[in-house]
Amino acid sequence: MSMLSSREKELIKYLAQSDGWVSSGEIVSAFGISLRTLRSLVKSINADDRYIISSNQGYKIAGNAKVIEELLKDSGESAVGSDREQAILRELLLSKTPVDYFDLAGELCVSEQTLLSSVTALKKKIARYNVTIVRRKDTISLKGDERNIRCLFGDAIYREAEHSILSVSVLNAFFVDIDAAELKDTIFQFIKKRGFRINDFALNNIVLHICIIIDRNKYELQKPFEADAAVDPSDSRYSCAVEIAGWVSDRYGFQVGRHDFDDIYALLVIGMKESDPEVQSANISGFVDSDILDFVRRLIAQVYNEYFINLDNDEFISNFALHLNNIIHRRMAMRNPLLTSIKDSYPTIYEVSVFIAKQIQDRYPEVEMNDHQISYIALHVGAQIEKQALSKVKAVVINPEYLKLNTLICEKLETSFSHELSVCVMSDESELERSQAEGFDLIITTVPLKGYFPCRVVNVSVFINQKDIEKIFAAISEIKRKRGREAESLLQYFDGTFCYFDGNVSDYEDVIRRLCDTHKDLDDDFVKRVMIREEMSPSEYMNIAAVHPIQCDEKSTFITIGIFKKPFRWRKNDINIVFLISVSQKDKTDFLKILRQLIEIFSSSRWMERHSSIDSYEKLIAFIKEYAVYR
Repeated sequence: MSMLSSREKELIKYLAQSDGWVSSGEIVSAFGISLRTLRSLVKSINADDRYIISSNQGYKIAGNAKVIEELLKDSGESAVGSDREQAILRELLLSKTPVDYFDLAGELCVSEQTLLSSVTALKKKIARYNVTIVRRKDTISLKGDERNIRCLFGDAIYREAEHSILSVSVLNAFFVDIDAAELKDTIFQFIKKRGFRINDFALNNIVLHICIIIDRNKYELQKPFEADAAVDPSDSRYSCAVEIAGWVSDRYGFQVGRHDFDDIYALLVIGMKESDPEVQSANISGFVDSDILDFVRRLIAQVYNEYFINLDNDEFISNFALHLNNIIHRRMAMRNPLLTSIKDSYPTIYEVSVFIAKQIQDRYPEVEMNDHQISYIALHVGAQIEKQALSKVKAVVINPEYLKLNTLICEKLETSFSHELSVCVMSDESELERSQAEGFDLIITTVPLKGYFPCRVVNVSVFINQKDIEKIFAAISEIKRKRGREAESLLQYFDGTFCYFDGNVSDYEDVIRRLCDTHKDLDDDFVKRVMIREEMSPSEYMNIAAVHPIQCDEKSTFITIGIFKKPFRWRKNDINIVFLISVSQKDKTDFLKILRQLIEIFSSSRWMERHSSIDSYEKLIAFIKEYAVYR
């Protein structure tokens, strides 16, 4: 079979641990991925044969131990080499003294020549950190600025946790002399007692940085830290950093340095949030430069103008401005372990975040906007528009508030339709009229409505019963069937041009240029703008690449398709179809819908089963029409 990715191997190992079925919910929770990504992984593994079987009970390996052994067999030296390089790097980072070359070769069960080849390959990979590997007689060690080595250290640990949120168990595996659980709980208590809150991403990142500080405390970066008596004692983040630094110094027997303290303080400024969002919003000007606040407000207007998504909310402004303030002034950048999951599960939100990242980069060119920064922007954007989620049915509940009945209604809807509905509540019909009801797909009402509304209306009882649940389910199904029929509406944008790649392309840039060459009226500037978008973040979503300029202001709207005979490595993903998308100013309101529909259709199980037989434009159109009918 074809070479398996590390994630695919981990999934096989996970399933092999159980004799029976493993539910999809358990898998997505364990791996920190979406259900769609899970299905994509299974399809990829089953590309050559049915190695994993699925049912309404979940997933399991279709075979005995011999089948599992065959699946997990190293399918190429590149995979083996990559694992070996990671093992070498781990040893170099954790060893307190230079590593004996011959002992390391023995531990890895390889020859000295093989070890030399792996070390040479590893040196090339870590060169971007301005860190190298030096050999002195019979030992090897890392050489470079201590800050760069610590940056490399953090990234290496995040790679170990690539399938999930960075956990205490991962940290304990690296730092055997540090009680990561104690450290995490202590930091959390220091933050909590000051009346602040912190999310798991930020807290885990602080714990990781302090573990590295403790592990490498013998490498002094700057003079020892002394608390600044002139600092305003009301600065809770500063006093919290002082308390954490003091606890670390006492607990682990060394004095935290000035640079290390500044890093702890910066991470707290990023992560600590007021328990009351209104208090944080009111005090935001004390933490963030006025020009950054002004920029964020202009950015919100640009997002609305481009995508008709409203981010104008005090909590979003304060949270995002704090985040932006720190990546600009403190150059603090956190790796996001859920990058792939966010990108695959919420492609339209990620696309909006790429646009935002480009505006930030244009305004602040000194800030690097990589995939991890973009994924954190996506968390901010996604948190704000979750109730407008583009993939869910947008519903409004009409019910006069009394005895907290609205809360009970929402809880019942959440229990029954958490993955189907995005719900907001209004007290009466007039409020619905003022809110422009055409933005909703479904109205769920406990009172008769007098007016006409251009969406589905379902009348339910105040205490939603099983009959009401069935009526709502039927309405959701009809709305989704209508969306399915919209798949054919994509055909109006297809321009009839089609490329079939049977292995005669070199890289993604070559693919983009060939797609652009099918349009004689496209100039070099169009190609340049497509490449700028691609440089911001690869346009790959699971098995799809959707390349386009970053803004929707082209002369015309069209979609050009390219299909690959065999999976093609784009940047990080193996894709089987690519779209070149151009959207005009008048059609820009349709851009996210176009993107959502393309991803929904061409990441489906039906497409994964059929794509290898589709080698012409006519067959592709027939597939889309069939999908619209039988989805």
